[in-house]
Amino acid sequence: MGQAFIFCRANPPPMDLGHTGWGFQLQDATFFGGATEAFQGAAFPFNVPPGQNNDAWAEPFPTLDAIQAAFKGSAPDGHAPYNWWKSYEVAVPNYEAAEAQAQANRLRGWGLLGNNCLDHATDVIAAYGVPWQQVGGSPADGMPWKQSNMLPIGWFHAWNVAEYNL
Repeated sequence: MGQAFIFCRANPPPMDLGHTGWGFQLQDATFFGGATEAFQGAAFPFNVPPGQNNDAWAEPFPTLDAIQAAFKGSAPDGHAPYNWWKSYEVAVPNYEAAEAQAQANRLRGWGLLGNNCLDHATDVIAAYGVPWQQVGGSPADGMPWKQSNMLPIGWFHAWNVAEYNL
């Protein structure tokens, strides 16, 4: 049994697209979390080519409080604070696949309209074992589809699981 997390922050107006990060519980009850911030190299047209610095970070945390503190803005990379988080229980987590996907995010580049923070975050927690919603299924049965919730903040709020303030 394990827990997967999505973290979200609002962006300043006028373009509140939102931003997502990810986390998950490891087999030893510690945590691993990160995000693709893309705040250094994403110049117009808001694209970081694969293999270049996309400001992805991924690191272990000893406790849930520690991973929450990192997303509140005390992580060493200096990213902006996140506002909310959600948790999803996974019966049979795939720790290795999730960690491999998290590390692979560093080389994926970044794009505003695809291969962005939401793609990177959902790929990590999907590798961990969080399912996508099934057609006709309950919204709480899995992650909402990105195709119908393209903005990270909209996708985050559309996922029908408990939401918590950081």
